[in-house]
Amino acid sequence: MHEDFDGHLYHATPRSKLDEIMETGLRAGTCLAVSDIAAYYAEDIEDEGEEPVILKIAFEDLDATALAPDMPSIEEPISTVVGSKEDEIWERWDGSDQDWQDCMQIVGSLVSKVGIPAMVIVVDEEPAPAP
Repeated sequence: MHEDFDGHLYHATPRSKLDEIMETGLRAGTCLAVSDIAAYYAEDIEDEGEEPVILKIAFEDLDATALAPDMPSIEEPISTVVGSKEDEIWERWDGSDQDWQDCMQIVGSLVSKVGIPAMVIVVDEEPAPAP
């Protein structure tokens, strides 16, 4: 796992989507990440003029067999947040098994191939500031 993994994964979204998510859950294909990556995306949402909220999911509540690498984060990594240059990330990825565990270790994010039920999602009251 990633050095910043705290037993939870996070997802940033506009507050305008919160009621629907808390009623129906997160859709299949949702990206989940360590808190500093989610905080980066929360700032991006804010820059777009919306109020962000960060959702928190305990890793133990996820189906590990339904997790996949977050390929957009491998292909176009947020180098400033990840702390590695793009070529270093590609080198590590090429030398790995290229599974979700490696993706989490390298860029701190993954994708859920199945929906995440609302009952396991909580609003993170104290999102970490983006580095």
